[in-house]
Amino acid sequence: MAHEFVQMVTNAEQVRYPVELGLVGDSRVTLAALLPLLPLLPLLPLLQPKAHGAWRRGNEGDTARWWRELEERTHVEATPGSPQRVFWDTPEAVGPAWDAAFAADRPMLLEMVTDAAIPLPPDVSLAEAKAYFAALWHGDLEALRTLKAVAKEYWASATAS
Repeated sequence: MAHEFVQMVTNAEQVRYPVELGLVGDSRVTLAALLPLLPLLPLLPLLQPKAHGAWRRGNEGDTARWWRELEERTHVEATPGSPQRVFWDTPEAVGPAWDAAFAADRPMLLEMVTDAAIPLPPDVSLAEAKAYFAALWHGDLEALRTLKAVAKEYWASATAS
């Protein structure tokens, strides 16, 4: 049985996401307790998984909707391109580039040219959004273009299927 997500926490109240295997306890003690069970691993396929409840189905639906919304936001037209699009379209290229940058034995520049007019994340608070828009109106030469881009992105989110 392959586990999609295993989480170990010291307090059961810290488990906030649906997990395939939730472990509660001090990591050293918990892992030491699990070591003698390793010979039983071949028996795991005989275990029957529990049916997923309504909470998990709702969470999976919300996650699927979020990915559709993110894709819509990512494909909003921007020049030279939206920051999200860099990572959406090129994960195969970006991952190895990051690996090379972090493994380098000298300073390394990893440059991605994106449109700065799409900077407002979808999860900002009202206070953060107010501060952001106030800053735009006080001297940002790209304020109008940025506001249009933010509006396009939010429209894409609102109309995502």
